[in-house]
This record gives sequence, C-alpha cells and structure tokens, in this order.
Amino acid sequence: MFWNFLLAHFLGDYPLQNTWMVTNKTRLPALVLHAGVHFALLLLVISPAWLELWPFCLLLAAAHFFIDLGKTAFSKIKPDWVALPYLIDQCLHYLTLAVVAWWIAQTHGSIFLVLNPGTAILITGYLLATHVWAISEKVLTSSQPEYRQELVDGFWPRMVARALLLTGLLLLLYPGPRGVAAVLQGTALPYFSGNYARRALYTDLLVAAGAWLFTIGAYWQFAGGY
Repeated sequence: MFWNFLLAHFLGDYPLQNTWMVTNKTRLPALVLHAGVHFALLLLVISPAWLELWPFCLLLAAAHFFIDLGKTAFSKIKPDWVALPYLIDQCLHYLTLAVVAWWIAQTHGSIFLVLNPGTAILITGYLLATHVWAISEKVLTSSQPEYRQELVDGFWPRMVARALLLTGLLLLLYPGPRGVAAVLQGTALPYFSGNYARRALYTDLLVAAGAWLFTIGAYWQFAGGY
C-alpha cells in the first residue's frame, strides 16, 4: 500500500503540480485544489478498494493540506530559507503515507489492488530519476542562480537523459548490449554545452544510480524480486 501511496504523492507533487499551483499556494483555493488532486490520485492508485479505503485517502489529503499550509506560513516568516523547509515538508509527507499505510495493513490486512507494488515501484523509480529530481535540484540550488538557470534551460533534455540512464542500469541486470547502449545514449544528450556540463553529467549519473538502487531494492524486498 505504501508504494501506491508514494506513487500518488510523487505524481501530485511534481508533474501534476503546475506553476499556477506553486505560485498561488499562499491562497486557499490553490492549496485546496492541490490537496484535491492528491485525493483523486490516492483513490486512483488504490482502485478497486477505494470504496473501502476512501476515508484514509481523505485523511492523507487533509494531512497534505495542513503540511503545505504550515510550510507556506513558515516561508512567509523565513523567505530566504528554501531547501530546509522543502526537505522537511517532503519528509512529513512520506511519514504520513507510511503511518496510514501501516494503519490500513493493521485494520484491513491484505487488499487487492489493480496496480501491484512492483509496477508502482518501477513507475516511482522513473519519477524519482526524472521529475522529482528536476524540481528538487532546482530547490536545493536556489542559492546558485547561474547553475539554477542551466537547470531550467535543460529541464526536459536532462530528464530524458536520466530516464535513459536508469533504463540502461535496469537492463544491465540482464546480459547483453542493450543496457550499455541505453547508458551511452543517455550520456550523449544534454552534456556538451554550458558552464556546468560536467557537473550536470556527474549529477545525473548519480541520480540515475540512486533511482536504480531504490527500484531494485524496493522491488526485491516487497515484490518478490525480478
């Protein structure tokens, strides 16, 4: 259950949180809409058990609303603090997901879901390597405007490159040239221009390797291995 919840969270907080939501989350309508998107995604990833589990999804959406509300209030007090509130915000979200998933396991036992944990883990791994890291790196480098601008300029090419790098690493679990070809294709994309090309390459290699370790580790532990 946790992996399905985590997938919904990443979808709602990254690719499905548009610029309007981010810039207007100081206003109640945008924050309510953002929490509503999370609620809908939670219901989607736990189908067909949503009729039974919707109160838990509503609880998670409400918790998400109040965590984001707290982060917004803190940002008004300390506008120069960017990275630390972001990290605390995300950790609190993960904690609430884990607690509610544990609660469901204790009260409802095993529940059939259309999206099995293995598939949820794989999709989550790709989200980590692509959109989640793209946004996270922008936040974590907010004090480095020149490098941050290169991140903005290379937003999509580097996401594609990290996806290909992760694909290559996953394919390397099997003998053959496919994984090597995918890795080489990934490293050839966006790393030949800019003042920080080498840093971008090394960062994306590390992120792809981290997403790979997350994916195979979680899959082996919770979904029975490849």
